[in-house]
Amino acid sequence: MDQKLTDEERDKIYDDLADTMIDALGKGFISDEEAPNSSKYILEALDNVKIQSELDKFFQDLCNRWKIYKPVYDKFKAKLMKKTDELKMNEITSKLNQLIQN
Repeated sequence: MDQKLTDEERDKIYDDLADTMIDALGKGFISDEEAPNSSKYILEALDNVKIQSELDKFFQDLCNRWKIYKPVYDKFKAKLMKKTDELKMNEITSKLNQLIQN
């Protein structure tokens, strides 16, 4: 099930990526010259993401270019997996309730 990316989710991702870049700059994991390149890529690419599968592709491409963003990608994958599991559990619960009522 490919869900639409909400504005709130997009804003949270922007915030997480910005925090990660600032932290990486402070620790010397990304150079002052490379940081604007990653920022430009993020702004241009993430604005075009509309659904979860596109977001996954965005993160894969981003992490291939800049490894510093992998923890944000891992967090996204864990959240998506939890959301998917919750939807499946709700579906199963609904089906079980229907069986019980019949």
